[in-house]
Amino acid sequence: MSLAEAGRHAQALRPMRRVAELVPTSGEVWNNLGAMEEAAGELENACESYRRAVAIDPAGFVPYVNLSDSLLVLGDRPGAIEALRVAATLAPDQAVAWSRLGVALCTPEYAAQALGPLQRSLELEPSDGSATRVLGDALMHLGRAAEAVVHYGRALELGERDAELLFGLGHAHLECSQSALAVVVLRECLELFPGHDRAHFDLGKALFKLGCVQDGVEHLRLSLRSSDQAISFASLESLAVIVPGSTHDDHASVLDVRKQLAQRLPGIAQEPLPPLDTRERPMRIGYLSSFFHRDHWMKPVWALLARHDRERFEVHLINDSFGGELAPGYRPNAADRMIAIRDMNNAEAAQAIRRLDLDLLIDLNGHSTPARLPILRSKPARRVVEWFNMYATTGIEEVDFLIGDAQVIEPDEERFYTETVLRVPGSYLSFDVNYPTPDVAPPPCLANGYITFGSLASLYKLTDAVIDSWAKLLQGSPDARLLLKNAGFEHPANREFLLRRFEQRGASRHRIELDGPNPHIEFLRAYDRVDVALDPFPYSGGTTTSEALWQGVPVVSLRGDRWASRTSASIMAACGLGDFVCADHDEYANLCGSLASDSSTPARLKALRAGMRDRVRTSPLGDVEAFARDMEELYARMAPPRAVPWS
Repeated sequence: MSLAEAGRHAQALRPMRRVAELVPTSGEVWNNLGAMEEAAGELENACESYRRAVAIDPAGFVPYVNLSDSLLVLGDRPGAIEALRVAATLAPDQAVAWSRLGVALCTPEYAAQALGPLQRSLELEPSDGSATRVLGDALMHLGRAAEAVVHYGRALELGERDAELLFGLGHAHLECSQSALAVVVLRECLELFPGHDRAHFDLGKALFKLGCVQDGVEHLRLSLRSSDQAISFASLESLAVIVPGSTHDDHASVLDVRKQLAQRLPGIAQEPLPPLDTRERPMRIGYLSSFFHRDHWMKPVWALLARHDRERFEVHLINDSFGGELAPGYRPNAADRMIAIRDMNNAEAAQAIRRLDLDLLIDLNGHSTPARLPILRSKPARRVVEWFNMYATTGIEEVDFLIGDAQVIEPDEERFYTETVLRVPGSYLSFDVNYPTPDVAPPPCLANGYITFGSLASLYKLTDAVIDSWAKLLQGSPDARLLLKNAGFEHPANREFLLRRFEQRGASRHRIELDGPNPHIEFLRAYDRVDVALDPFPYSGGTTTSEALWQGVPVVSLRGDRWASRTSASIMAACGLGDFVCADHDEYANLCGSLASDSSTPARLKALRAGMRDRVRTSPLGDVEAFARDMEELYARMAPPRAVPWS
């Protein structure tokens, strides 16, 4: 044993084996021999020795625990779990047996079974920080991030502190949308381990969600260099989603990132669809979306679907939504056909779409559902088209067309698109509102005596440039107030993070009101407290802009240098409100300042609000019949040979 105690395990094996020959009925001897063999790397022999030990003394739990260690290293997790179950049964009051069992079970496959042993271990030994953190890991495997946060925090209190624990806590905060807390913990993780690729990845996502887009992009690009291909791909996927909103990136770099992602998407082998035959039949078009359950967000889609000419077009809905339900905004048509692909993998979904024999597949997801992009690469229809949820190129060569308008894509920008760009007259979006909304309220400045600016944009759109601009607005308009409302403000730390960003720029938090999420009709009532809506940049609004207008509130927008920053400009121009669209930051600031200080503003806003819904309804934005005909003409131009020839 003295050789083993000195760490010379290999030299100790021969005498220890001799002892086992001399005393073959001693379970303790065989257990000790197994420990030496395990330390010397002879794991198969160690397992055999441990089995001899438990055969001699079936009531001893220690050899079972040791056996499990060797089995885990050998990759036999089921065998290790079985050994530990026996150990825990033999020694129900020994925390080590339960904690080891919990550790062995803490995998995505067995996580639900790990909870009981870990909780029993902590009943016996409440100060066991290691078991506490593993319980957090098991809860994360089960998607119970809020509970995991509690146990990770407790592990820190018990003295556990290393990069992996901090990463686990940061990741759990991020999963709970507590992005500000995630940032603090993940930064500490990277101080301990600057090369932690997953921490860079999560920190990049957390910063992006808080509106710190450039810092987020920087960390995602660091994680992109990871030797772990899964992390590298996930980083590229996230970059491709957010890069149109990065002010440090331009058309060329957006195209480059998205082409890189397209090249790394998994391939799906499919034979091309056969050419069209000569029979006269309606054009078969399919709409693919993961968001058919989102009523108000899908307004432009419902408006088009409700007015399609079913004699000319056979409409298929390819539904990837949670639950498979269509939102009430869809007006059922007996001629339409629907397939649900939510439970299909990409290859199965591509094959199911291919069987529809579509002339056009219109993808409504874009990079909002990056996991489904391989379907587009498989070319499951004769032509693949992007519309509605795109703000840049897909970068996917198999996508044939992209639909925009003259506002969002200028002619000299087409070279940054892998698709053929087609444009509808007016805006590429059109909608009607066929669900309950609040009545339009008078502008609050009539009662307040001051202008309240507001934005209901998502937190990630509140970039440093936006905060700079809005902080200056508050400084230059001492009576004005600012109302911000979005789902991110449900969490106090996120609210505090944003208020400090304003304070760092000299704006008082006492003039800023932050509201969290509500059911949609209550969410819209927030516009009762807003005189003028502010559009963020460089990622402008779409749904938020159209909803602000519907509630009577004009939107000050900045027409930027890319599609992502021009959607509001497209909507506002279509409504005849182009005078609220600014060419640059100075014009944006001047317009906001004049609205806050001009004594005629309340009367102007009162008149605008009173007539805004009629303005929207009678504008090109609300002329959904004309929009449907325009889209159908584009579809006819896109069709493969035998339909209207390409001109």
